Amino acid sequence: MNKFFMIAILMVILGTYSHAQKPRKFGLITKEELQMTSYAADTTAKAVVLYEFGKSAVNYLSSNQSFEVVFNYHTIIKFFDDDELDRANITIRFPDNTGVSRFKASTYNLIDGKIVESEVSKKDVHTEDLVDGIVEKKFSFPDAKPGSIVEYTYQISTGSVTFLNAWSFQSTIPVAYSEYVISYPDYFNYKTIMKGYITLNTADVKNASLSVGGEVVNGKVHRYVAKNVPAFVSEKYMTTKKNYISKIDFELQSVQFPGYYKDFFSDFNSIQKTLMDDEDFGERLNKVGFMKDEIDSIKSASSDKLSFAKGIYSYVQKHSAWNGDYSKYATDNFKNVLDEETNSGMINLFLTALLKEAGFAADPVILSTRNNGAVNLFYPLIKEYNYVIAQINVDDRTYLLDATDDYMPFGVLPERCLNGKGRLISENTNYWVDLKSLGIRQTMCTATFDLSEDGELDGHLKYNFNGYTSFELKEEITKTGKDELIEKYEENDGWQINSSEITGQDEMPAPLTIDLDVTINDKAEALGDRIYLTPLVVGQTKENPFRLETRQYPVDFTCPIKKIYYFKYKIPEGYEVDALPQPLGIALPNNGGRFIFSVKQEGEYVSATVQYQINQVVFLPTEYQILKEYFSQIVNKEAEQIVLKEKL
Repeated sequence: MNKFFMIAILMVILGTYSHAQKPRKFGLITKEELQMTSYAADTTAKAVVLYEFGKSAVNYLSSNQSFEVVFNYHTIIKFFDDDELDRANITIRFPDNTGVSRFKASTYNLIDGKIVESEVSKKDVHTEDLVDGIVEKKFSFPDAKPGSIVEYTYQISTGSVTFLNAWSFQSTIPVAYSEYVISYPDYFNYKTIMKGYITLNTADVKNASLSVGGEVVNGKVHRYVAKNVPAFVSEKYMTTKKNYISKIDFELQSVQFPGYYKDFFSDFNSIQKTLMDDEDFGERLNKVGFMKDEIDSIKSASSDKLSFAKGIYSYVQKHSAWNGDYSKYATDNFKNVLDEETNSGMINLFLTALLKEAGFAADPVILSTRNNGAVNLFYPLIKEYNYVIAQINVDDRTYLLDATDDYMPFGVLPERCLNGKGRLISENTNYWVDLKSLGIRQTMCTATFDLSEDGELDGHLKYNFNGYTSFELKEEITKTGKDELIEKYEENDGWQINSSEITGQDEMPAPLTIDLDVTINDKAEALGDRIYLTPLVVGQTKENPFRLETRQYPVDFTCPIKKIYYFKYKIPEGYEVDALPQPLGIALPNNGGRFIFSVKQEGEYVSATVQYQINQVVFLPTEYQILKEYFSQIVNKEAEQIVLKEKL
């Protein structure tokens, strides 16, 4: 890289470009903007971004013969309602080897027909050092209230040209105008990736003449504009808004100077080579010789290859502690995995290395967690990957492993990892891996109750949790204790827990069982000579999770879901059945899911059985209406009541 810098001539002075409009100057807020009481394009909006402008430029510093990226940001936000005033609290994050400059921030209010500006003082900007070399600046706008406009601008300079700043054109509030401009000399070649569902008003990439040390060189200027962008609306069962909010991203592909060329992540082969040559990734996989005795001990206690692999996995689970940080790198000596809390990369690369040392076909798989967004399958962007797991082949069967969670069985990935595809990286190859898991989210509940004449239910309720639900509850018990979990049930309106028992919390992969003797007062109502009883004491779907008329992005349930409920209610003496809900059985196409509902009389009892399954994990937008109708029928059916009447 030093040669790269030495070849650069002096400094890049970006030339003017005819197609870019002049950015808005700071402080030019109008009375008309302050008098706005709503946003015409979306009168329900509680705030709107009136203006957002960003500019990234690659410059050369002759003082230390290095390049830098200078990023300028400017935004103006109008508030209509108290609910969005949290946006008046600003956080700016940047690497600790950079700094924020040219900072200005002000609140504007219209008072007695005059614009009153309240500036943010520099002494009110608080700086905090975070982990991994990140610095955070925080400030709040004074006098911000409904009707106010806030405006701020700043500049950040960073020494890395590998990544230009990504830019989001969309927010959870409407954006009236968003513009992003990028300028760089042709020494650099950047990949450009556009995500999202909006159509840009302007998307120009033009050649430009740039001055480098008094010499004219060729360069590129990108300009992107989006106008009247609607607010992004979150809905249940989506991965993260990062996957769907319209944005543009950049990553350095190559650098070329006279007599010098270097490729940066132009394809997955280059990513593979870079990672396998990295001392914190590929080179770490050969540094577990100190574990030979422990591996031999685990092998001697194993009956076959699979139990041997499970033994190594269990050893890493028990002897490592995850600190909650995501990483695809092992940033320290593997001996420290056994001595202190560490990141996910350390633990899972250590696991991979042990499996390889034990003779298994094991390799790391890099991925992006669900909250980090989906990876682009066509353009390799190394920065999209924030996590690593292990893949192992045993007896012609492939398993994906993550040892960070104490309660995750062999072959079951944490839900955070179930995000489309990951990329296997080995010495000789790289390829896509489907991030599928053996796990399911399963709940079974059975109960028998005596129903009194005044609508009180008294009886026994038993939960049986399996899969991800079980893992989560076991982890919760470890952290907070059994009593805290039982207290959550006592918080249900009308519930009184008379006794409780939890079993299976220390057994893997056994289910977690919760037994409750309970009195419930809010599921049945006595009115006159009749009792109205809700069939489902627990588990009722009270509202449709899908409310949008249409949906532009997939529905993602993460994993299969299965719920089974069986309840028996003893009819009070002197009462008989007056009306029962009709049975219902519906199914989604291609075995995507099913719902079975049945209520019937069994002698002196009324029983209710409900089975609910989601087998298809991801539903495309074209399947949304069918899924929405499926849940609509579930909500309507589960709301129907059992009616008992006094005998004549």
